[in-house]
Amino acid sequence: MQCTTCSGTGYLSGARECFVSRSGYVYAQADYPQLELYTLAQCCVSWLGKSELANALNSGLDPHLDFAAFLLGIPYAEAQRHKKCADIVAARQTGKIVNFGFPGGLGTMSLVKYAKKNYGVVLTQAQAKELKEQWLKKWPEMRLYFARIHALCNTESGKATIETLWTKRTRGRMSYCVACNYGFQALGADCAKHAAWLIAKAQYVEEHSPLYNTRTVAFVHDEFIVEAPDNDRAHDVACELARLMVEGANVYLPDVPIPLSKMEPTLMRRWSKRAEPKFSVEGRLIPWTA
Repeated sequence: MQCTTCSGTGYLSGARECFVSRSGYVYAQADYPQLELYTLAQCCVSWLGKSELANALNSGLDPHLDFAAFLLGIPYAEAQRHKKCADIVAARQTGKIVNFGFPGGLGTMSLVKYAKKNYGVVLTQAQAKELKEQWLKKWPEMRLYFARIHALCNTESGKATIETLWTKRTRGRMSYCVACNYGFQALGADCAKHAAWLIAKAQYVEEHSPLYNTRTVAFVHDEFIVEAPDNDRAHDVACELARLMVEGANVYLPDVPIPLSKMEPTLMRRWSKRAEPKFSVEGRLIPWTA
């Protein structure tokens, strides 16, 4: 995609880079780390009574790297030590593909297409089949999860009706794959929307909050972007944004809470996927630049 707004700036052209904060302001941004895995694990704990994925997350492990280590037959600690090595990087990418692809009910042929379209990774159907077997061994609760969805779809219409965990919203006439996704994706929406309420309350009502008089300019899936004054206060805005996101989400994740330490708030003057936290010598966030 060519973006004329970004031409000649040194930034990669793309839709995100077209969004620039106003003069005198900066974007404070934070997104949830692997939100769908936390919500999936919470659904498994609540509906099935157990979850190896929840155990991994609560132990502070990266589930993608954990699966990579399992696939390579090495301890997690070894994979962590060598996580920048090419074979570990490739195996972790595979872990990301299956951890995000299979929970939604994808079959092996669908995973092949999903891997190519979303990650540029070419898999054969035989490889996808083997990956699914390994994935089910790593997260054995998923066999029960899928069995539950199959049972819910065992109706005259072949469609399922599912109620969300805590908010008790009901959706009916769902196909198998939609039903597989609905529980943990709807829970993710509940997490983010409650966080959005806390953020808005701080921005408009709570005069003592660092977020007071800032404005949310974007909410995309699991990411919040707030425009704040481009001064030393921006650090506090970004950190408070991340804290409220966690506080809001964890109301709905009692058994698999997201640690605040996993959040990486960032400051930037231009929205970019490449942005990462940058710090001053005093350890405070400063705006990222390309």
